[in-house]
Amino acid sequence: MSRREVVTSPPLPKTDDIEREGSMKTEPQTLRDAHTDAASRRPRPEADMSEWLTFHRANARMYREVSEVDRWHHHELKYWVGFEERKAEELAARIATARTSS
Repeated sequence: MSRREVVTSPPLPKTDDIEREGSMKTEPQTLRDAHTDAASRRPRPEADMSEWLTFHRANARMYREVSEVDRWHHHELKYWVGFEERKAEELAARIATARTSS
């Protein structure tokens, strides 16, 4: 009888273990990291619409980039890209309407 040899790659380090301050800050690599990053940058509820627009556009870019790295969550990340893009489009339309009505 022959034994089947299974070769596995070493586990990747968890990004939660990486210090995220100063020059040690890394880009999000997983869906969880992306959600944590978005939550840490979230504007105050009373912030200007332009600040929220910038936030949603940045989130869409971030989720798109992470979707290329975290292949296990690729489709869920694509959902979040669409969600953030829709939010950004809605805010851009509201900002344009507010400018034309004033």
